[in-house]
Amino acid sequence: MGPINFDAVISFIREHSKRKVEELDFEGILTKLINLVKDNVFYSINVFLRESLSFLLDSKPIIEYLNLNGKEHDFKKWLIEREKEIIGDHIGGVKKTIVRNFLFEVKLLKGKRITLDEFKNLYNVQHIAHWLLFRGSVGRVSLVDVEKVKVMEKAKEIYNDIISKLSG
Repeated sequence: MGPINFDAVISFIREHSKRKVEELDFEGILTKLINLVKDNVFYSINVFLRESLSFLLDSKPIIEYLNLNGKEHDFKKWLIEREKEIIGDHIGGVKKTIVRNFLFEVKLLKGKRITLDEFKNLYNVQHIAHWLLFRGSVGRVSLVDVEKVKVMEKAKEIYNDIISKLSG
């Protein structure tokens, strides 16, 4: 055995590592993540309230679902760099999931679809805020900081979206 050429080893590792990152289709992984969020009211509410997707990558089941092959850090960095734009592009679908689930739960509770007038008589922005906090957490696990995420502002947004849906 001869001496080890550490420069060659480091160069090989860097080159090999770059290829692996480039081989991952981050756009495809993002699509998979967005679809997961839009299919799940818990994730939708949390993305909406936090205005973030990157926190989802702290969840081992999500990491496994996305099949990131040990490149979680690289994908999270890539995602954070584009997060505001991505959220802006998909917030309509996220809110649609939230509104649809709220109205579905009200339908289950009342045994029928409610009208706009019934909604206005039964619910106000505080009710929506409470529902968002309740449905967006598991007990106190994942409960958001109410002041930090402007829950009442977000609740008013959903309240108005529900009114729009029931109006037309």
